[in-house]
Amino acid sequence: MKHFITIFLVINISIFSYGQNKIKKLEVKETGYEVAIEIIPKINKVKCDNNISIEITPVSPETLNDHFFSKNQLDGKYHYSYYDKSRDSYFLKKTKVKSEKSDYEFIIEGLDLLLENEVIDQNEYAILYNSVTLDFNTYINSEQIPKADNISNNPYYLNNKYMNVFRLEITNSSNSFAIYDDQLSVKYNNNLYQPLTSAFLKNELITMNQMTNAKSLILERFNYISPIIIPPLSTIVKYFSVLPIDFSSEDLIIYSNKYNKSLSWSVNIKQTDINRSYSFFELHIEHTYAGSSASGKDYTLLSTANPSSIFFDGDKLFVASDATGDVFQLITFSISYDKLYFSRMSNLSAKNYLDLSKNKRIPIKTESFLIDQVKKK
Repeated sequence: MKHFITIFLVINISIFSYGQNKIKKLEVKETGYEVAIEIIPKINKVKCDNNISIEITPVSPETLNDHFFSKNQLDGKYHYSYYDKSRDSYFLKKTKVKSEKSDYEFIIEGLDLLLENEVIDQNEYAILYNSVTLDFNTYINSEQIPKADNISNNPYYLNNKYMNVFRLEITNSSNSFAIYDDQLSVKYNNNLYQPLTSAFLKNELITMNQMTNAKSLILERFNYISPIIIPPLSTIVKYFSVLPIDFSSEDLIIYSNKYNKSLSWSVNIKQTDINRSYSFFELHIEHTYAGSSASGKDYTLLSTANPSSIFFDGDKLFVASDATGDVFQLITFSISYDKLYFSRMSNLSAKNYLDLSKNKRIPIKTESFLIDQVKKK
């Protein structure tokens, strides 16, 4: 599904009083259109010869992000974990000469401790880690930063847009090895597309400064090249991509040139106009550090089953007027006066902080605890 949305914000902040505790409301108008492309197979599997058959499936490329990310976490060791806790590194840190850490080093050490003690999980760690790193604008090799957005592993994302991607299954039904050596061509609406080679993709990614080791490894593991030797009674899965196709109502055809075969799909395009209005209540978050209201730097993670109904910006939380009963969770990791604090508030809902009858709102006060195992000096 492709989304083309233009958003116009019409801000109508209804402030019933200039007091800090009065309810504030934000009106948002969203206009544009949404396009859904459905590709329906007519012939998506053919037998190339007595031994080899192929099946091709058009794939929405963003659905591969998590798959590629998980494959890049594999390790050749027979015993490994995604987050490796090392006794050697622990005692090495204990024996280091004590010196004052930078704020960045101090905060990351605190995050490491929270993960090691299972106070936060790996995904929460990755999101907070990236927030801290971006905030400090610290240069770190992008391959060493845990990615909450797994698009960084997808080599079929070029120049801020996805290529059209296809999944290729090659099956050898014989009891002996077989060689699949074929050139595929994609035809649509009088245009002919050739699969993009790994060399082309790498060169474009390098030119756009988007190349990473993760993408290179995915291309090596998955991108289709020929010839391929297929073991007996086996199916091999590869992917190939072409430049973005301008879909209309024509049939999509892929040719197997060597075997003189063709596969085809019908294309159905549905466009829906968007003209919606939303209203949000604004709530205020007050950060406290072990009961003390001091100044500090806060990194907040919002978790909810309906992410389109709740947003946060700094110490402001915006909740859709029809979702005040939705449950959400706030995780806050903070530094204040060379001390680290952590807070997890679960089972929150906006209705507990809004008194519509009295036109008042109650601030959400975080309840953080001191992480005293990590010292700045």
